Amino acid sequence: MHSFDEIITQEIYRFKADTDAPLILDCGANIGLSALYFQRLYPKARIMAFEPDTHNFELLTKTCRTMG
Repeated sequence: MHSFDEIITQEIYRFKADTDAPLILDCGANIGLSALYFQRLYPKARIMAFEPDTHNFELLTKTCRTMG
């Protein structure tokens, strides 16, 4: 819930891109909350999310499938 509050509610990752379709590298994407946030902020963005932890990567994969 802490990550949800920071990323979604407080929008700690909000930034102003020079384009409506930025390339976003999400290194240490955890379960994908930040990827979801970026996708909503910039729907045309290309988001590359990386997560080394196997369990979190499985959850990240599921999260990304819902974004499709």
